[in-house]
Amino acid sequence: MHEKPLTISFPPHSFLEYMEPRLKIVALLWWVILVVSVSTGDPHQLGYFGLSAGLLLLLNHRLLGKFLMRWLPSVLMILPLCIFLLFLQQGRTLVQFGPFTITEQGWTIALHLFSTALLCMAGVALCWASSSEADLLCALQGLGMPRPLVAVFGFMLRYLHVLRPELHRLSDARLARQIGHHTPGALRIPAQLIGALFLRSHQRAEHVAEAMAARGHDGQWRNLIHYHWHGRDLLALLLFFSITLIIRWI
Repeated sequence: MHEKPLTISFPPHSFLEYMEPRLKIVALLWWVILVVSVSTGDPHQLGYFGLSAGLLLLLNHRLLGKFLMRWLPSVLMILPLCIFLLFLQQGRTLVQFGPFTITEQGWTIALHLFSTALLCMAGVALCWASSSEADLLCALQGLGMPRPLVAVFGFMLRYLHVLRPELHRLSDARLARQIGHHTPGALRIPAQLIGALFLRSHQRAEHVAEAMAARGHDGQWRNLIHYHWHGRDLLALLLFFSITLIIRWI
């Protein structure tokens, strides 16, 4: 009931959803390369890239909900690392908290890394929000990625939707058998859940392998929808290349 198949597709509502998935992956790689190539001492270019990403999201405002669901978790993962970098660089002192010192060099590097990572993850989240997982897997296969690697990515995404409800069921079963507020230990409970989840995953993997072999699986990822390149897609890609190049070399 809680499982989500990778083949679910919904009617597109924005021009980014109409684009061919392979072109979106090429545009994403181009975006990441340009953003990462910005030097530390040039924050204005990152600001221009941020404005262009915000404008693109505004033109595809129907994707805002899905975009935030994919982008905000990356912010929570990147932020602790950048805060840690604040105290690692030597230089002119800006703020001091007892033995901890934030230097100007540390602030510059941490802010640059945080901005670069957010822009790269924004591109990934926007590409992911505008395409189904099955479309992206087929696009990776169409761009020449080895089939076994595409199959591994597909199973990883599929098992995320399978293991999450399985973990909820195990947690609910544990709570239903718990009497009072006494627990056997802070580490023992997660260890038991992880062990049970691993056994369930191993059993499910064997069943899936047998089902794939019975159905003649040949290692190729297939989708119900077949995309083709159109003139408007290539025009949009060339326009994107031109705008980002202008921003990069301003």
